[in-house]
Amino acid sequence: MRIGVDLGHCTAAYGGIGRYVEELTRALLAQRVSAAGPDEFVLFTGDDEPAWLSAAVAGPGPGRAGPRPRAETRHARAAHATLRANLFLGPRLAGLGIRVFHAPDTLGFPLTSARGVARVVTVHDLIPLLLPETVTRRHRWIRGVMLSCAVRWADRLIADSEATARDLADRFPEAADKTRVVHLGVDPRFAPATGEAVAAVRRDLGLPSDYLLYAGVISPVKNLEHLIEAYAILLKEDREIPLLVIAGRRGWLADGIMRRAHEVGLGGSVRFCGFVPDEALPALLTGASAFLFPSRYEGFGLPVLEAMACGTPVLAGNRASLPEIAGGAAVLVDPEDPAGIADGIRSLLLDSGRRARLAQQGIAQARRFRWEETARRTMAVYREAAEQTAPR
Repeated sequence: MRIGVDLGHCTAAYGGIGRYVEELTRALLAQRVSAAGPDEFVLFTGDDEPAWLSAAVAGPGPGRAGPRPRAETRHARAAHATLRANLFLGPRLAGLGIRVFHAPDTLGFPLTSARGVARVVTVHDLIPLLLPETVTRRHRWIRGVMLSCAVRWADRLIADSEATARDLADRFPEAADKTRVVHLGVDPRFAPATGEAVAAVRRDLGLPSDYLLYAGVISPVKNLEHLIEAYAILLKEDREIPLLVIAGRRGWLADGIMRRAHEVGLGGSVRFCGFVPDEALPALLTGASAFLFPSRYEGFGLPVLEAMACGTPVLAGNRASLPEIAGGAAVLVDPEDPAGIADGIRSLLLDSGRRARLAQQGIAQARRFRWEETARRTMAVYREAAEQTAPR
């Protein structure tokens, strides 16, 4: 079977979606050939081909493991994801012999396709519909339109979590029969880092030995304003509380979040350290006293699992997918209650035994999520979509 996958979202600018595209593609290309014979992947890249792609396409090298799927790359002009999908990808699919096309995000869904080309799209979340105030008006509009189109015309929808699948079915009842849940995985490089690595990242970022960490995009849906208010409550009680470190790129409507730290009088007690490269994240996570992620909504919540994999105790919001992904290995709090968030952080800081238990439980929980399994289940969705659209 010849499968097309759009890699246009495979950049750091796409945050978690970019990570999803990269890790899923690596895992798909690392599969063993099935009994039905080798699959072929056509990977559509933009103007800047990802640095990791050539090695992934080349395979594991001679003498290692068994045969793998074949893969080729095709350049497709970079543009807004929706224009790219409909002007430069959709019209080419049938001519390239594509049997299944996977859009890893709804913005890249091709609205039209030749007969015989099955379309699969991943729905990561419904934030623009459920929390419209957390995104820009333009983004809310185009996301809503493209999601509606995907629900109507896609042959299969992949949801990152049971929670996202439920939200999708609640909003679009017609989506229930075509939605399949495929959890994401955790890259093996997320593991407890050495003391030397932790010391190096602290030195590079100018951090003290004790710190509380949030890592992810800075945007309203992540609930950082309430996290900052919770931290202000704790700081009034104890001026020796560890520094709050907020790491990540600026997303939509980030200015108000950064102003909030000054409005509540925190000043230098909160450190915004900007984007942290992927290679430094395991050490940054390992060195934290706790990872704080009281998000209002997540379609999956990959940062939670990455922190767990590094042996860091986690506090997370009790909404959407986070209880499903945390699996009892995190302190869960109401994201709309700053006092409750403060209580959760306090309970972690005051109970070293609980932190140790959560660290071990978190490592075990993170091991349940593997990109190899994500690839296997995604391939099953491809085959189901192809079978449904096969000529009769």
